Amino acid sequence: MEILEKNRSAIEKEFEANLPTFGDMIQAWAEGSPTNESWGDKFHIIQDIQALGKAHTVVDIGPGDGTISHALASYYEKFILVDSFKENLATTRKRLISTGLLPENIRCIQGEMIDQNIILKNQLGKIDRILNIHNFYYLVYESNGQEKMIECLKQNISYLKPGGISFSVLKHPSEGDSSRMFAYFHGKEFELDLEKVGLELKKSIQNIKVEYTIKDVEVRCKELRQAVLAALLVLLHYEKIKDFDFSHRMDEIIGYVADRFYQSSTGFFVIPQKQIHLSLIKV
Repeated sequence: MEILEKNRSAIEKEFEANLPTFGDMIQAWAEGSPTNESWGDKFHIIQDIQALGKAHTVVDIGPGDGTISHALASYYEKFILVDSFKENLATTRKRLISTGLLPENIRCIQGEMIDQNIILKNQLGKIDRILNIHNFYYLVYESNGQEKMIECLKQNISYLKPGGISFSVLKHPSEGDSSRMFAYFHGKEFELDLEKVGLELKKSIQNIKVEYTIKDVEVRCKELRQAVLAALLVLLHYEKIKDFDFSHRMDEIIGYVADRFYQSSTGFFVIPQKQIHLSLIKV
């Protein structure tokens, strides 16, 4: 534990001098959650989307580093990518082209994810799949965030062809230290609930079928710095980093991660989360 304490002190000084970017956090999470391990963050997402079957047009809202779109390249003929960051769009487009997908079949739109239904206004009844992977997370900070999520997904249904599917994933702090970390540093509980969304939509829309599942996932980090970066994604979303600036509490965050997530038996820092999957099928 003495080595861990020294590491903790060094990382605290490093973060004070150069606070991590959102990209640093994404990279740390990706490295600690491989797509080929059943406990990994994206493993079940990719499996469940592939199980939906092949179709023509998919909209990936917030493709990030392109891992999920890349894994789906052989399942769809046309990709519409929507992201706030042009760098994410460029990376995902490049990865899709590397699979042999024609450039003209990849449309990139830079825009805010909550405005996706404005962005998709010319696609009524034309889309086979809409993917919302982790991109409702920032609504936990918004007033009426639950209602906004319901309204967004309700509108999503109108863009789908008959048989089309809106597939959403919400990464939720699990019971235990990850959930307590969120509540402790934010001073509030995580309030978004995809299961309630599904129930509300089923009551208000007649022509949908709702499927809801919960997955237990982990991020496993060998180094404390990587674990701290990954844990920051539990606390922060890129839309709200400036509003929730933890720089003055970085030593506290490092201490929390070191004390609560380290498993001496394995030598890994393990950050647990619940992964909520909601499929809305237009019938």
